Amino acid sequence: MTIRFNFATVFRNSIVFAIMAMALPAYAAPFIDSTKMQAIQRLRSADESVMGPFVGSANYPWTVSFDTVESDGTVWLIQTDGINQYVLVDADNQLEIMLKALKSAAGEDWSRCERSMTPQECINELIDYVFADSDRSLKLSALLLLWGGALNVIAAQNCQFTGEIHEDYRGIECVESYVDEDSDGVIDYVQPKRNSLNERYYIYLNADGAVRESKLSLFDSEEREIERRINRAANGLLDNYNDEVVYYDPTRENETALCVSRVVHDENNDGKIDNTEYYANCKKERAEYDQNNNGVVEEIVRFDDSGNIRDDGFRIGADSQMAGHKAFEEQRFADAIGHYERAVSELETEWGRADGKLCSPLTELGHAYMLNGDYTRARARLKTVIQNTECRAFEHPRAYLLLAQMSNNERNFPEAMQFIDQARSAQLGQWEQPDVDLELWAGIIRFQLKKYAECAQIFDALSDADLSDQGRFYKYSLFGGCQIGLGNESAGMISINTSIQAANAAGILADAQYMLASIFAVLSRTESALTYLRKALEANRDAFYSRVLEDHDFDNIRMQPGFKQLISEFE
Repeated sequence: MTIRFNFATVFRNSIVFAIMAMALPAYAAPFIDSTKMQAIQRLRSADESVMGPFVGSANYPWTVSFDTVESDGTVWLIQTDGINQYVLVDADNQLEIMLKALKSAAGEDWSRCERSMTPQECINELIDYVFADSDRSLKLSALLLLWGGALNVIAAQNCQFTGEIHEDYRGIECVESYVDEDSDGVIDYVQPKRNSLNERYYIYLNADGAVRESKLSLFDSEEREIERRINRAANGLLDNYNDEVVYYDPTRENETALCVSRVVHDENNDGKIDNTEYYANCKKERAEYDQNNNGVVEEIVRFDDSGNIRDDGFRIGADSQMAGHKAFEEQRFADAIGHYERAVSELETEWGRADGKLCSPLTELGHAYMLNGDYTRARARLKTVIQNTECRAFEHPRAYLLLAQMSNNERNFPEAMQFIDQARSAQLGQWEQPDVDLELWAGIIRFQLKKYAECAQIFDALSDADLSDQGRFYKYSLFGGCQIGLGNESAGMISINTSIQAANAAGILADAQYMLASIFAVLSRTESALTYLRKALEANRDAFYSRVLEDHDFDNIRMQPGFKQLISEFE
């Protein structure tokens, strides 16, 4: 059973969000991914007696306790994983400020607070919800910085009560200072104290409380401070950012270098990275473009020391790949092979045979060889992809799928099932949700092997929401075939009728009738097979007459008198 549909687009789109999740630099993790979220604190002059007792239970992940001290202050204690994090604010309106920030951070889920709850009870209800998610808790910190600016509220991380009185922060060991640069009552950034890891963290905010910039400072063995900054877009989202590195001498008197190391762009603001610029020794070295937003670099532009594109527009492998794509789309597969071979050669020369940038053009090359009928070279290129560990995340499942399709076309169904299951395993090893095209082919091959129970289970699990009209036709036509193979005639015919409706909607009725004929032929249902085959031949004799003479899916009924009679009518 030879099925033709564009699996590449669906497959690539399914991995975009996995790629985006990996886009954030690792050193930004303390701000975004930490499970011990930032405490919110008020710094004020107070002696040890005013601080009062700190109450809470370390056995519960998030506990908020209240202890009013004197008439002008309240201490909030937040405990997480045994680490105490404190909030000290003015008594006036402190519950309202905290509740307002929590509701905003919780979004629509602030309704978790029942109308009968007091503000304090509502805070206790929401605190678990907000702090359970890194994005919500980061937003909470930003809002409290914004709304609590007049109270000198500060965000910090991993704070511990030392029981001692320290210069400005009175027994709370984590914050070194806070800065309100323009004296508008809103804190502009936070400078936590150097911790045991020899690091400093900074959070910079816009006027609306969105995170504008994060910064991590490290200290090397020579006590030279190295700052790494992440400059974000104005809305605080990860759609545009760049990294900067600043080196200071041990006295911090001299700044020895300021270099941007990487700039990432989302040019059309769709939340997907379009290109990344890399810098070396403070100079732009190259730009890598993901034009299809599939996580695969399709174009590389290199720059000379003056910042000009090298060799008057030299782009490694890009022109050849784009020419290959165009030829492929026009079904000029021999031309596509030539273009992809040149792209692979150019990339190998520049980056080496094992580089991950070869994964996509090698897979496209294997696909072009397959469609051009050269299965030997197709298999060789695809096996090269599979052997390259750099290709695992994006191209391994697709390479296995193409190998499965070739084995299916050669009617080596056991081998095809082995390849398709390897494709499914490789895909599930990277992403949680199964890929639609892999599941369709897994069902198709099991149908050919008469594994009807497994086939029906696979198609039944496919959600219609993930399928186009054409995809729904493939699902329900084969699902119906599997159900009939299991002896469930009524359910099978319901699925077949649903598939015909989907084929009508997709505008592929003639092709659908031919495929339904082949499904019934595999099931040895001669009458139904001949009914649909007649409709297909009547609709497009030129497309299907020669094809049915060679199609092995009809072998079960080929010697039947009715088949011979039908073929003779269309000679």
